[in-house]
Amino acid sequence: PYPTNPFSSQSLENVASFGMGILFVIGFLGTVIMQLYIIVFEKQMHLQDYQFIMGLKPWIYWAAHFLVSYFVQIIVAVGVSIAAGNAWKYGALMHGDWTTMLLFFLIWQASLTSFVAFMSVSFDRVTMACISGTLMYMLTCLPGVLVTFLYPGGNVAWLVAALLPASNVWIYSSLVMQMENVRSGVRWDNLGMSLLNYPSLTAQNLMIIAAGDFFLYLLLMWVCT
Repeated sequence: PYPTNPFSSQSLENVASFGMGILFVIGFLGTVIMQLYIIVFEKQMHLQDYQFIMGLKPWIYWAAHFLVSYFVQIIVAVGVSIAAGNAWKYGALMHGDWTTMLLFFLIWQASLTSFVAFMSVSFDRVTMACISGTLMYMLTCLPGVLVTFLYPGGNVAWLVAALLPASNVWIYSSLVMQMENVRSGVRWDNLGMSLLNYPSLTAQNLMIIAAGDFFLYLLLMWVCT
């Protein structure tokens, strides 16, 4: 009966965007834990020190770590892109091109690898690294969640939050779901297009930020070590 008390509702788009963001963030959590375990285990057992004493250059050590870790992440990126994209009829994102998602994940995972290497500087014990590092990774998603809900029309805060890897992939999932909602999807011909009031919020710019993050966190790791 009318009148009714005030109430609010969430659109299906918002619910789907939230769910997709959670899946993307948690979906790569395993690679974060694996990398932290390997790096900190070698540090805890003084294997890093032994290799450096034997003459191994630090840049060679970190390059080898990146290549080994990144190979696994390529497999994860291909799997997630095919499962979620339009590569098959059961994919959730049917209007976009799954190869654009693959490109994003390949760039983003490079930044994630750099970020994990930076986080590893803070830990000397494997158990603490895996627990605290996982928590730190999940917390870096919080700025992305906040800006997408506080400023749904988009503003520069979205781009600032995207400097954190977990927030970057969360914001990317929001953009993808918006493009899917208008039956367009993210494709090669609209990577630079935005449906938001802030035109700089595009999938293309998120990829550029992720590429910059790769070098940013490498620099921070070098400074801290």
